[in-house]
Amino acid sequence: MSLLLIARYNTFWFESKQEKRFLASALFNFHSFLTVVLLGICTCTFVKMHFPAILEQRTGFRGFFWKAARIGERLSPWVAVGCFTMGVSIIFF
Repeated sequence: MSLLLIARYNTFWFESKQEKRFLASALFNFHSFLTVVLLGICTCTFVKMHFPAILEQRTGFRGFFWKAARIGERLSPWVAVGCFTMGVSIIFF
C-alpha cells in the first residue's frame, strides 16, 4: 500500500487506494488538542516535582507552566483518568 504525502499550507493529505483523510494541526483537531494539553500538564507537573526552582515564578510566560503544574498536582486523579482515557482512545480509535 503506497501512501502519497502532499504538504499544503502546513497541513497534510494522506492518499491511498482504500482511504482518504485529512489531518489537521492540534489547534483545529479537538482530540489532538486534548492530547497536547494533557501532555503539557503531565510534563509541567513532572518538571516541578524534580526541579522546583524552574517553576517558581507565578506570573508571565513561566506562570502559565506553573499553573499547568498546579493543575497536575491538585487534580492528579482526574489527570490520570484523562491520560488513561486518551491513551486508550489513541490506541483503539
